[in-house]
Amino acid sequence: MVSPALAKFPAPVTVPPTAQTHVAVGEEPEVLRNIRRPEINLALWRRALTSPVARFARACLSSAHLHFGFEAASDAVAPKLSTALAGSGAPRRDAAAWMEDVVRLASLFAAATGARDLSVHVEVLAHDSCRLFHVDNVRCRLITTYAGAGTQWLRDGDVDRTVLGCGANSGVLRSGARVQRMQSGWVGLFKGERLPEMEGRGIVHRSAPVRATGRRRLVVKIGHAGEIACN
Repeated sequence: MVSPALAKFPAPVTVPPTAQTHVAVGEEPEVLRNIRRPEINLALWRRALTSPVARFARACLSSAHLHFGFEAASDAVAPKLSTALAGSGAPRRDAAAWMEDVVRLASLFAAATGARDLSVHVEVLAHDSCRLFHVDNVRCRLITTYAGAGTQWLRDGDVDRTVLGCGANSGVLRSGARVQRMQSGWVGLFKGERLPEMEGRGIVHRSAPVRATGRRRLVVKIGHAGEIACN
């Protein structure tokens, strides 16, 4: 049965089964539509970046202070992104290709979730922005790492949810559990717990820890306007 909050959209496409039924994984963007299924709390599109987009992302890693965000209607992301990027100090080479890709992701997020107004957040991270495994208090948001280590997440069966929010990661992973990692370029739709039917069932995740490595990440997050979540 499709979630009532998302029922007006077409039925999601069928994807190959995964080890856990709460995750939908695929090689095509259509897999993101599966986030509308009530049993799914993570839809993961495993993609490779084009050369210009990857090149721009790597160049951005030298911009330690690259950090901006804005809100826009789902069909008006492009002009706001262009203005924000122009004032950010980001490199110009291949910027157009990267912006086109972000606008496409915003469109895919809106189509999958029905969001009309979006928040878009872009940042180069050199710190562990959210080191604790947690669940977001949002309906859903898109996360992708264009360069650097990707977001980490946990399968539902590997989590002891009674330990979440206690200020430490110890005990969150059950015995024998493994931390799952997104690769650069992969796109994830992460369900939080703001939807009533998702209470106690949001996907558990955290930012990739990079502070000790001295490396950086270029991360883009797209969500519903007005909703705030951990970076």
